[in-house]
Amino acid sequence: MSTTFNSLSQAELLQELEELRTRNQELETEVATLTRREMSLQEAEAKYETLVRYFPAVTYVAALDDSSTTIYVSPQIQKMIGFTPDEYKQDPDIWLKQVHPEDRNRVMEELKESHNQHTPFKSEYRMQTRNGDVVWVHDEAVVVHDKFGEPLCLQGVMLDINEKKHAEVRLLEYQQSLEDKAQERTAELQKINAQLTSEIEERRQVELTLARTNEQLSLLLENMPVVPYTCKAEGDFGATYMSPNITSLTGFYPEDFTSNSSFWASRIHPDDQERLFQGLSNLFEHGYHEHEYRWQVKDGSYIWFSDYLRLVHQENEPTHISGVWKDVTERKQVIEELRSTQAQLVQSAKLASLGEMATGIAHEINQPLQAINGYADVGALDCEIQDYASIPEYFENIASCVAKAAEITNHLRTFGRDSKLHKRQRCNLVQVVHNALKFFNQQLRSRGIDLILSLPNHPILIECNEIQIEQVLINLLNNAKDAADLGEEKQISVRLLQEQSLCCLEVEDNGPGIASEAVSKVFDPFYTTKEVGKGTGLGLSISISIVEEHGGTLSVQSSRNPTLFRIELPAADSP
Repeated sequence: MSTTFNSLSQAELLQELEELRTRNQELETEVATLTRREMSLQEAEAKYETLVRYFPAVTYVAALDDSSTTIYVSPQIQKMIGFTPDEYKQDPDIWLKQVHPEDRNRVMEELKESHNQHTPFKSEYRMQTRNGDVVWVHDEAVVVHDKFGEPLCLQGVMLDINEKKHAEVRLLEYQQSLEDKAQERTAELQKINAQLTSEIEERRQVELTLARTNEQLSLLLENMPVVPYTCKAEGDFGATYMSPNITSLTGFYPEDFTSNSSFWASRIHPDDQERLFQGLSNLFEHGYHEHEYRWQVKDGSYIWFSDYLRLVHQENEPTHISGVWKDVTERKQVIEELRSTQAQLVQSAKLASLGEMATGIAHEINQPLQAINGYADVGALDCEIQDYASIPEYFENIASCVAKAAEITNHLRTFGRDSKLHKRQRCNLVQVVHNALKFFNQQLRSRGIDLILSLPNHPILIECNEIQIEQVLINLLNNAKDAADLGEEKQISVRLLQEQSLCCLEVEDNGPGIASEAVSKVFDPFYTTKEVGKGTGLGLSISISIVEEHGGTLSVQSSRNPTLFRIELPAADSP
C-alpha cells in the first residue's frame, strides 16, 4: 500500500481525498435520511399500533401454511372469542380449532383456494368462544408479497357480525313471516277473488234475470186488467208511480198523474168525494182499505174504479200507499141491471102474494061491508016507524066499519107499491107483524087455523125497508097457512124476541113438513113443493135475498113436523 501511496502523485492524492470527502458527506446525508426514516417508521408504527389497538376489528397476520398459523393478532381477539393474543399465537391450530365444526370444511376449502390462487380470502363463518358461545365473524385477508413478488404472508381483518347475523336471521324470519302472511293473504285474496268472480257472475245472471223479469212484468203490467200504482201517504195523496196500462183505460199517460199531485183527486165524481176521503181513515187504522168510486176519463165520461189500497211502513212509519185500480164499470152495470131485475121480481112476487091472498082480503073487506049493509037496513026500518033513537049509533058503527075497510085497502095500496119508493128507516118490528096479519086474520079463521102470537109489549126496533120486511113475513105466513091447512091440528105460531144485538122472528106451522132432501133447495129460485098453479117458486128466494141485504139471515128447520122459519136481523142502536 505504501508502494501505491509512494507511487501516487500529490495531485492524485488530493483528488482521492476530495472523493473521500464527497463520499463521506453522502454517507452522512444517507445516515441522516435513514435516521429520519427510522424515526418516521417508529412514529408510523406507534400510530399503527394505536390504530390497531383501538380498531373495532381483529387484525392478524398468518402464515401461508395449511393451518394458517397465526404470526400476529391484535388485542381485539380477546374481546371477540376470549383468548389473549399470546394464547392465540402460542397454539398454531387455535384458529382452526375455534371455527365451528359445521363451517370448518367449507372455510378450509375457501382458504386453500385463496392460497393456491393467491387471491383475497373472504368468508363468513361461526367461531366458538372460550366459554362455548358462538359468534359470527366476517373474515377478509390478502396475500402480502415481497419486492420480488414472492408471497410472504396472509394479512387480514375479522369483524364481529354477530348482531348483523342475528338481525339477518330476524330479518329472514320476518321476511318468512311476511312471505307466509303474504301467501296466506294471497290465498285469501284468491279465494275472495274467486268468490267475487262467482258473485259477479251470479249478480250478472241475476241482473239478466231481473232484466228479463222486468221486461216480462212490464209486458204483464201493460196487459193486466188492473192498474198498479203508488202514491203519497199524506196531503193530496198524489201519485208517485202509475202503470203504463192506465193509458188504455183512461186515455191519460202515467206522467199526467205523477207530474200533478192533485190530478187524481180532481177527477173524482163530486158525489163520491166526501165518502171516498172519509173512508181513507180505515186505511190508516187497519193498514188496508177497499172502495169503489166514479172517475172521469179523458173523453169526459165516468168509469167505476174498484180501488184496493195498502199502507206501506218502514221502521213503523208510513212511507207510501201501494194500490191497484180495476175498472168495474161493466160489473156495476150488470149489478144495476140485476138489482132492477130483482126489484121487478120482488114486485112480481109481491103481486103474486096479493093474488094468493085475494080471497082472504075479500073476506076481510066483506065483513065490514056486510055490517054496513045490516046497519043501513035496520036504520031504514027505524026511520019508517019513526024510531030515531038508535040512528046515531048505527052511523057510528057504519063509520067504524068504513074505517076498518079503508085501513085494509090503504095498507093494501101501500104494500102494492114498488118497494124502491120506501127508504130504510127505524121501524118497530112488532107493528110490522100486526100489519102483515091484517091480511090473514079472516083467512085463518075461515080455514080453522089457530094463530098463536108471542109478541113483546115493548117496541123491537130495526133499521129496514118496512115494506120489504113485511113482504118476507107475508110470504112466510102464506107458506105456513098452506102447510097448516094440510095438517091434522091446524096451527101457526108467530114469535118475536130480541137476543142482545139480534132481533129474531120465527114462523112455525104444524103441517106435514118438508122432506129432508128438499130442505137444502127451498131457497133456490123457482123451486116449489106446491101443486101447479099455486106459487111461483120465487117467494123464499126473494125473501132470503131481502133479509141478507138487511145484514140478516133466513134459515129453516124441518123434521117433517113442525116446520120453523127463523129471521135474524141486527137490532137498531138505541136512540
